[in-house]
Amino acid sequence: MKLAPNQNLVFAIWCLVSIGLLAALVFLLDGNDRAICWRTVSLGVLTSLIAIPIGVSLAWVASGRGVVAAIVRTFCIVGVLLPVFVQVSAWDAAFGKLGLLTNMMGDVLKPIVSRWPAAVWIHSMIAAPQVAVLFLVAIRSGSQRWEDALRLETSAAGANVRILLWRFAPVGVAAMLWTMISCAREIGVTDIYQIGTLSEQVYLGYSLGQLNAIGTAWTAEELLAAQNLGIGVTLVVVAWLAASAMFAFFAMSATVQQSESQRPARRSELSSFAKAIGIVLLLVVIVVPLTNLIGRVGFAVTRVDGEPVATWNAASAIEAINGVFANFRDEFVWSLLIAIAAATIVSAIAMTLVWLSRGSLLGKLWLGLSFGILAAVPGPSIGLLVGQLFNVTDVPFLQYLYDRTIAAPVMANVLFCLPVAIPIFWFLVSQISQDQQQHATVDGVSSWRQFVQFALLGQWRVNLGAWFLVAAFSFGELSATQMVLPPGMDTVPRLALGMLHAGVNESTAALTLVTLLPVMLFCFLAQICFAGTGRLRVE
Repeated sequence: MKLAPNQNLVFAIWCLVSIGLLAALVFLLDGNDRAICWRTVSLGVLTSLIAIPIGVSLAWVASGRGVVAAIVRTFCIVGVLLPVFVQVSAWDAAFGKLGLLTNMMGDVLKPIVSRWPAAVWIHSMIAAPQVAVLFLVAIRSGSQRWEDALRLETSAAGANVRILLWRFAPVGVAAMLWTMISCAREIGVTDIYQIGTLSEQVYLGYSLGQLNAIGTAWTAEELLAAQNLGIGVTLVVVAWLAASAMFAFFAMSATVQQSESQRPARRSELSSFAKAIGIVLLLVVIVVPLTNLIGRVGFAVTRVDGEPVATWNAASAIEAINGVFANFRDEFVWSLLIAIAAATIVSAIAMTLVWLSRGSLLGKLWLGLSFGILAAVPGPSIGLLVGQLFNVTDVPFLQYLYDRTIAAPVMANVLFCLPVAIPIFWFLVSQISQDQQQHATVDGVSSWRQFVQFALLGQWRVNLGAWFLVAAFSFGELSATQMVLPPGMDTVPRLALGMLHAGVNESTAALTLVTLLPVMLFCFLAQICFAGTGRLRVE
């Protein structure tokens, strides 16, 4: 596979950074810091081994026609935006503490699946739709003219191999690196299962210092490492993740950028085998976790001949769901307000950054570096940074914003979600007609006028659709926002994280099911905006 010159440069930089940081990891860091690095990377690698095959299979089924393919495509979009705690709750409802299957084993406090396997599996379910979307974009990208010329010049088999490598090898690398980065920056899973990744160590150190919360699964050495997390391990892990995120961004964007236009859809009816694979995937990624939640929300125990018997009660399920609307209304309001404000700021920043960086290698490198750093910094580190910015001085106005408004959680949410928005708007901007931009440039139209005419007004519907997608993702953000919530303010993700530590009971399952409503609503509104545009469409 022949990479573009800028890809070769970024790949060379990534290799050099990786080698240098590996040497630093081995020779400079102490044993505790080295263990944190290995746990962070190990979680990402193990997750990739499961998530990528599942994601590729989802993309293969979703690229066809028919009901099964349409449902899979819908899940791929919705699955990317599901809050992390939804996946945790859905699987823990069966296999974790208080779970349905756990209850059948006799000890409701002893999970069936242990810490590492549970964390790897749930992270795989989180990453699989993200991988699928990356491959779906690759399927619709690529230069048709170049591929047709290649088929004329070489044998059919040789041409197909080169085309597959050119289109999908960069996406495979991007999927692997992005999966590892996603595992490293989140705490929604690692905090429940006490996996000492960098993000979890940062958050645990904060908890030990601020809340005196000690996780029982931690050893004395791990607790000490969390309280005294050295700057060395942070710099090593973040620098490598930043370089990896930068390379993943370029690997993915090059496939889209080299396309002359978005590839026309050439979907064929799925074969019986593909339909069977699609049905199995739907059972695993949708039916099983949803059944777990529904079964747990209506779980009840009755006595038959004096013996307690587990059963399912619709009245209990309705009561639990009503309790969510009655008891957690404020949390949903705060989460929606933060999500709406953050999505608006994120969309404006991402669209502007992408437009300014187009067309020049320096601009793309600057955008890739910005993307890499923001994607690499752990969520808790972002929250701590935002808190320090507001408390660096004793200015009353800043203290008022920090203690009495949503300014701090919105800022943390923006910094955490921006790496997700940048690829979305990069894809949208790449679909703007190059001929129109060149004609406008020849006619003397300034770059900012072109930005308003083509990027804003010319595709306002898809921009609004992208805003809905970003809002859905922002709604479920946990790792950064929860560190800077003002006193008396709580959000749905933070509330769910606290409830999940005790296991998935009826209230937790009901909260998870109700949380699906705003996410599905945002996705539905996004689909309306994308309908008829041919971009980011689900159908």
